[in-house]
Amino acid sequence: LSDFWGTYQTVHLLPYFGKFKVDSITGLRVEEFKTLKRSKGLAPKTINNMLAVISKCLNTAEEWLGIKTISKIKFLKVPPQKFNFLTHPQAQHLLKSADNILWRDMLLLALHTGMRIGELRALNWTDVDFNQRIITVRRNIVHDVIGTPKSNRERKIPMTEGVYSALIAWKNKMGFIFSLDNGNNPMNEKTPYRVMNRLCKKAGMRLIGWYVLRHTFASTLANNGATPRAIQELLGHTDLRTTLRYCHTTDASLREAISLLEPRKSPFLPKFEQQVGNAAENAIKNGMPTNSENARVLAQSKQKTPALD
Repeated sequence: LSDFWGTYQTVHLLPYFGKFKVDSITGLRVEEFKTLKRSKGLAPKTINNMLAVISKCLNTAEEWLGIKTISKIKFLKVPPQKFNFLTHPQAQHLLKSADNILWRDMLLLALHTGMRIGELRALNWTDVDFNQRIITVRRNIVHDVIGTPKSNRERKIPMTEGVYSALIAWKNKMGFIFSLDNGNNPMNEKTPYRVMNRLCKKAGMRLIGWYVLRHTFASTLANNGATPRAIQELLGHTDLRTTLRYCHTTDASLREAISLLEPRKSPFLPKFEQQVGNAAENAIKNGMPTNSENARVLAQSKQKTPALD
């Protein structure tokens, strides 16, 4: 990412805006910059990243130096992003391709906690509560600088049985968990990406980034009935709309949702019918007095519930 921002500055922003004084950067010049970059084939999202830098510079100049600048920069419309995630068999296949315990457990935590790669790199054994089976996300690493999580607040993630079993088995429980020097320092920023590429090739899968495991975590929860609010808390999003973009719905989950319109597919209706029928039958077997209502309930419990119109 640091390379990207450096490229934005040296290749795109300074060559165009560097010759202008801050108070002479008008809306028209910004529009001309957008047109120029679009003519070069740059994606709207990439151009918007550059516009965000310009906007921040202009706002800072006005706030710190009192220089009057354009009121607002109009960003380009960006097509909805296609989110990438793994199916359960794909995720299991990737886990099996891991060369050693460190990479296997790092993949497992990404899939079972939804933590960002920077949060995994910053995870310390002091963040793991084995008694409560809770992981507290307190730190994130960006450009090898340790800071707070992206949402600027801590969050707690319960451990699955798989995560608990994996971590409890580690002998050295001091310092950074996913470290290459016995916990003294977090691993280099580029190392996880190199390893991910190697593991994907080994597994015969498409190349993916660590963020795909975070998407997979959210999608798996959504497709198994977790509420958006719960997923939002686990992912550490401040805006629910961001969470909803992560929650990919599979065809199977859509069919399951529609199947709820079929009475016999309702998870509680068959059980309820069976309980009523058993109660009525037991009453008759035990010689208990019956009336027309008892007979009606017994008869209804034996009949199929009609489908919805």
